[in-house]
Amino acid sequence: MQVLAFLALAGGATAYAYSTGTGEVNTPEPTGNIATTAVAGAQPDWNSIVSGNITVSGNVSTGDLFEITPAEGLAEYLQVRVYLTNTGSLLKAYSHLSLNVYLQDSVEASGSPDYRVLSLENGSATLNLPPGVEGSKTLSVVGGSYQLVSDNTTNWQEGWTVVPELYPEVGQR
Repeated sequence: MQVLAFLALAGGATAYAYSTGTGEVNTPEPTGNIATTAVAGAQPDWNSIVSGNITVSGNVSTGDLFEITPAEGLAEYLQVRVYLTNTGSLLKAYSHLSLNVYLQDSVEASGSPDYRVLSLENGSATLNLPPGVEGSKTLSVVGGSYQLVSDNTTNWQEGWTVVPELYPEVGQR
């Protein structure tokens, strides 16, 4: 009852008290790269879409994109994100583009589906390598589809391209 009387007199105004403390967090100094990346040799043949008879829609060319090599003895998950960096130019040729990207020995590789979709709409795809994975791992396009604006390139806006520019980024999770 005294609390209710206090609240009525205080008009609902109350005070809060808290305490803070300080501490020290030790973070190790980086000793080198967590991974290296290299462009893979067997890239998809993107230009096949516009060579010969142009098909307005179809399946994308498959092939390897990058080789990802984790540092030896890494005890953390690695997050591999691949970005589509030239969407503006691609949108002048494609009304739809989706790439199914697969990373060898990734967490996703053992799931269903075993790939992630990278499209004009989402702009990036993320895959994860578990701790202890050793050796070079291949990031590949294993499928996908496209729809072109038209089967006549003269109908496409100036500055068009059918070749996606992709950028890999590797970080610790």
